[in-house]
Amino acid sequence: MKKRLTGIFRNDEAPCYLIGQLGKNDMYSNQIEGAELIEHAMSIIHTAQSAVGGRFVRVDVRRNDKLAKFYEKNNFKNIQTDEESDLVQLVRFFDS
Repeated sequence: MKKRLTGIFRNDEAPCYLIGQLGKNDMYSNQIEGAELIEHAMSIIHTAQSAVGGRFVRVDVRRNDKLAKFYEKNNFKNIQTDEESDLVQLVRFFDS
């Protein structure tokens, strides 16, 4: 997994696209599904990826089983928990 994340880079840093936060206004919670929000964000990121490259998208979520399962259901893979920030880091690779 580390090799797939870092690719040609020699250190532990891996450039990626970061989804900072997705959320729904409670007034409209029945009008759009969370998976639809993710796919909309991914289509915008894919446009950037097509222009400048990149291997994957990362999302950091607070340690919460429901959130982690939601992202895993939407093709993100759990890679680690940052003990300092207590955030779970998940990634989704672009299709090759």
